[in-house]
Amino acid sequence: MCFGEEPYDPSAEKNNSYVICYHLKNGKDVYRSYNASINETYEATAHIYESSAFKNYKYQVDDFKATGAIKRIEAYNGLSDIVFTSQDVDTDRFLAAYSQDLENRKFDDLKEIPYIYLSTYDSKTYYDLMYGYCIYPSDKNTLAYLKEAGVDMDKIEGKIPYDEITKVTVYDYDNFDEETGMTQETVLDPEKDKATIQKLMEVAIPQQMINYNSMLIPTENMDFYVEYRAGNGGTYFSLRAGTVIPGIN
Repeated sequence: MCFGEEPYDPSAEKNNSYVICYHLKNGKDVYRSYNASINETYEATAHIYESSAFKNYKYQVDDFKATGAIKRIEAYNGLSDIVFTSQDVDTDRFLAAYSQDLENRKFDDLKEIPYIYLSTYDSKTYYDLMYGYCIYPSDKNTLAYLKEAGVDMDKIEGKIPYDEITKVTVYDYDNFDEETGMTQETVLDPEKDKATIQKLMEVAIPQQMINYNSMLIPTENMDFYVEYRAGNGGTYFSLRAGTVIPGIN
């Protein structure tokens, strides 16, 4: 089973992808991929995810600590702002707190949008040991340590102050402008469309986070781009599946 390794492409039945390894009597291992309904397999998937066997395989933080494999950590919020690095925290204490939270993490916790995604990307090896490792609102030990270490907690949540938003453009890929043949765009003005923008932001999933968590199911064929910081920054978001915003979808 793979969580957070590939962007989730939802279907009408909300399927997820599963990889199962069969250990055959002749000593061979055979891998097969399956698609299955999230709802129908939820209980079984939760049981597997919360098992120590799966977590020891999926999350290898204790091994990283023991071998000293982690030389540098970078932490980014949903806006792709760097929140802290290993220069800002004691790496051993951070990993100890994070390891404890991983051990306690429930499958239901993955329904929440992560605050942070972690990276150890090495430009020489092009390898990231912590790809897919995120910090969730449920990771109380990690968040408590980061607060103690003086990390900006507001920056961890990665929320855009409304007064910094300069423009929001909604892209509807199911509909096209008859004159241009281009994707239909709806431009929202922060002064005139405040109620609509606020509703959008309440259900917004930073697209960067969908790459790391297949449980964050977005609305198909629609996303929106928020420009902020006086035009010097912007982020793409998706809507949670099932969300209805009057005048938008």
